[in-house]
Amino acid sequence: MADDFSQIWVGEDKIGLRGLKEAVAEIARSHAESTDGEIRDALLERLSGKNYIASCARKEYGEALLRELKNSLANLMKTLPPKGYTLWYSVRDAPSAIAWSKP
Repeated sequence: MADDFSQIWVGEDKIGLRGLKEAVAEIARSHAESTDGEIRDALLERLSGKNYIASCARKEYGEALLRELKNSLANLMKTLPPKGYTLWYSVRDAPSAIAWSKP
């Protein structure tokens, strides 16, 4: 699978990063009980392998990456079903026929 490419704000600059979505998903799962500092460090370590992050900009990148992870989790929470609902989908009509329904 090809790397995903995303853009985020780091300070006042919009920066392109490879592998951000995958890294955010993995770190969110593996570091659920970690501190913000541990999560930030894990994101920096993971993304430094595919992206150049200058040592003088690591603090700003870390803040931006942590913010991106938190925004992703907040957006996920908005899409979770109301209590008592389950995911319904039709394979024939997928992906347009996906909805929450009461059992």
